[in-house]
Amino acid sequence: MDLTRLHLLCLAAMVTLCLTLSEPNIDDQIGAILKQLQDKSTEHFKLETTLNQVLTEVRSFKSTEALENMNIRLADLEKKLTGQQNENKRLDGELADVNDQLAVIKKEQRRQIGRDQIGGSTYIRWGRKDCPQNGTMKIYNGQAAGGHYTHSGTSPRMLCLPSEPVWGNYDDKQNSWGNFIYGVEYNDEGSRFQAIFGQNVYDLEVPCAACQSSRGSLVMIPGRTTCYDGWAMEYTGYLMAGHYSHAAQGDYNCVDADPETLDGGKGNENGYLLYFVEVRCESLRCPPYVMGRELPCVVCTK
Repeated sequence: MDLTRLHLLCLAAMVTLCLTLSEPNIDDQIGAILKQLQDKSTEHFKLETTLNQVLTEVRSFKSTEALENMNIRLADLEKKLTGQQNENKRLDGELADVNDQLAVIKKEQRRQIGRDQIGGSTYIRWGRKDCPQNGTMKIYNGQAAGGHYTHSGTSPRMLCLPSEPVWGNYDDKQNSWGNFIYGVEYNDEGSRFQAIFGQNVYDLEVPCAACQSSRGSLVMIPGRTTCYDGWAMEYTGYLMAGHYSHAAQGDYNCVDADPETLDGGKGNENGYLLYFVEVRCESLRCPPYVMGRELPCVVCTK
């Protein structure tokens, strides 16, 4: 009960007490006033009740509106969350694709540096400055070199000297003892070079490249231009060596079928000389070999 109603009730009690103590001639007046007070009290009570009902309805209305606003925000957030989840799925798919591509790139890089198999294999590609584009890496390129064709005490092997030497200790005075190394020249007949290589490289210097394959086993097969099943071809060429009549023995080497020459070579300076290797049928079975035919070769890895 609020203070207004309490005040009215107290006032009504006082009036009742006064009626008990007052004179009879003012009874009507007092009764009329008391009735007015009671009517005001009832009206106030009704008004207060209505106000409370209105306030309750207002509060209820505000609460419902807030709930509706919250539901709207929640629905919006759920929509955004669904969109984000879809975007995440799309990004996950793209990431998976990128990872797959990265795995392929890494595998190819491992092949390029010869790590698919422990150690891999290395070889010299004679007659070229580059290596095959088949998962093989070029270690360096340079110039083919060997002993002079007139020196009987020289090594029969050719070496691939790098284009960028790094010297140790040395004595620049030219000595008359020891061993010597020279450049290598194509030295067969010009017409035969033209017929077999498709170009005349007579008396020009021979380049070379040191190559590393990702495959661990290596073989040079003379007498073939293709590898056996299960082997990968590195390059194909023709078997070449020193002249049979020269004092220096020349090793057999597979020179690329599409040879290059060193830039700036003067030619006909001699040194280690290369000639095609030709079949002779005296003790070599013919067929399958053919008298007078130049032997091809192929370098294969596995």
